[in-house]
Amino acid sequence: MKSACLLVVALLGCKAKLADPPTSGSGSAPAAVKSVDAAAPVAPPAPKDFELDSEAGLFKTHIKFTLRSDLVVEGSNARFKEPGEYGPTTGYIQFTPTCGGGCTDKEMTQALADTIKRAPEHAAQPNLNTGDPKLDAERLDVKMIGTGELDAGGKYVEYSVAKPPGVTGPYPVGYYALCIKWAPTKEYYVTAQVFADEAHQSDLRAPLIAACKGFTIVMPPGTGSGAK
Repeated sequence: MKSACLLVVALLGCKAKLADPPTSGSGSAPAAVKSVDAAAPVAPPAPKDFELDSEAGLFKTHIKFTLRSDLVVEGSNARFKEPGEYGPTTGYIQFTPTCGGGCTDKEMTQALADTIKRAPEHAAQPNLNTGDPKLDAERLDVKMIGTGELDAGGKYVEYSVAKPPGVTGPYPVGYYALCIKWAPTKEYYVTAQVFADEAHQSDLRAPLIAACKGFTIVMPPGTGSGAK
């Protein structure tokens, strides 16, 4: 022990002490060490403007909308996904131009209203005419969040879907919304369907419904229904 002390004396001195912590100025108190909170929330990705083409049957249109910058757009598909090349989808927005079947002004107006009204009803009944009475009888829990009007006669509805006890089928549950807007020529309307799975709906609901309500229809020159 004595030899160890002699060695320390040779280097620092037996009564050597640690160097004083750095100070911010002569005679001032030691600078406080800033703690890092590992659980600090991460800011969501910034908004970004997107454009895509959408085509269904005789209808073709161009859509502009704004969503989070981590949205992945592949052709006419736009989705959020888990990290990795093959990460599963966590949410999406999908646009479809349609005249609702009839294509007259009266029929389209009625079809638009019916589509909004029936969307939650269809979500509650995931199976229809499967040939298995037990499957056809299964029901999901649907909770209405809101419905209302959009510009120029458009409409929207939003709701959540959950599995009740005893239902185990592979049904996508979470947040849903449907927004419908008329094309500028009134030859057709465009439906915007959005979804966020149960684990991500708290983060994705607000940006998805904003994009759903706020998208813009741009008709490329020379396009239209061809049905009138």
